[in-house]
This record gives sequence, structure tokens and C-alpha cells, in this order.
Amino acid sequence: MRTVLTIFTALALTCLTVLAQQAGQDYQYSQACARKNPAANAAIAAFCNKKIDGRYSDTIMCPGPRSSRGVVKQGVRAKITGNCSPQQWIPGQYCLLQFHYICATGGARGMGSRSYGNGGCQTWTLEWANPGVGALLGMGKRDDEGVEGEGDGEAEPEE
Repeated sequence: MRTVLTIFTALALTCLTVLAQQAGQDYQYSQACARKNPAANAAIAAFCNKKIDGRYSDTIMCPGPRSSRGVVKQGVRAKITGNCSPQQWIPGQYCLLQFHYICATGGARGMGSRSYGNGGCQTWTLEWANPGVGALLGMGKRDDEGVEGEGDGEAEPEE
């Protein structure tokens, strides 16, 4: 019995250490990203902190229509495209950590992409969002957030 307790305690301490390291790493990457481009942090937060009916939902999937379309904030798009089969779930904490890493280690303004997931089937991208033709002509929505949540009942966090 004592051996089982010792093993369980060691396992619990290892898990707590790993979680603490990830939280610390995400904070460092987030700060580096904020120095490069605060708009990238806004897009990451909006993408990873998904809301459904006003409540946070940890249901980011790849491939998925919302993930492929991405979320645009302040002219920056965060998106995840891929061909994972079966579809893969992306936990919120990894969403933040991996996007912040891309931004922190990406170009001068934080743009870039990396492959993640089983066999690299996910492509995570931070990119400048190009306005649609309608926006250029002054038609339709006048903000840069018109592409997020359309048709899927999702509401994004308010700024």
C-alpha cells in the first residue's frame, strides 16, 4: 500500500510541475507576443477562448469550420487548418501556449505558422487578415470581426 501511495504522490507532483511549467512558458510567450504585436494577442485570445451562448466552451476541433475560417481581431487572423482523421480536439491551454509560441518566435510582428497534432495534420497560422471586396467597397459590416462566428451560433468575447 505504501508503494502505491508513493507512486501516486510522485505522479501527482510530476503533473503539477508540468502544468506549472506550461503556465510559465505561456506567460513568457504571451509577453513576448504583446511586445511584438498586441493585435496578435487579441486574435489568439478570441480564437482560443471560444464562447457558445455566452459561455466559454473548450470545443476547438481540427478540422472544423470555425478553426479553418479563424477569428480576426484588429486585422490579425488566428486559424487552424488541417486534414486530421479522425477530427482532433485542441484543449484551450494548448491553444494559447502554441499560438503564443508561434507569435513569440515568428516574424517581427508575430506572424507565422507551425504544424502540430498527430503526424503534423494541423497547421496553426497567425496572419494579416485581408479585407473582403465588400469591405473595400464599404458594403456590409464595417468592422474587422465580421468573419468570426458567422452561421455557427458562437459569440466572441467583447473587447
